[in-house]
Amino acid sequence: MLGLAFKGASGQLEKALAWLSWNEQLTPISSDYYEAALIKAAARKQGSILELPDCLIAAVAIRLGLPLVTGNTEDFEAVQKTGAKLIIRNWREA
Repeated sequence: MLGLAFKGASGQLEKALAWLSWNEQLTPISSDYYEAALIKAAARKQGSILELPDCLIAAVAIRLGLPLVTGNTEDFEAVQKTGAKLIIRNWREA
């Protein structure tokens, strides 16, 4: 969104905002940020350094009770090792 706003791409920005409003459940809420911080801290204590965006993606999937579909399972398996109830589906194995 920042890039669209910076470029002055008002049409694309409107489309992005419309998409977000239709998919609000996928948009992180305040509790997702807290959960992501807990996941990142727990992983760090276990010796894994996770990127905050991956932790946030995992937190949203956990809140919604939906599987996280990815081809990059390594980082998300580290999330699972923290005890987080994350379900992972590898799209490369489908």
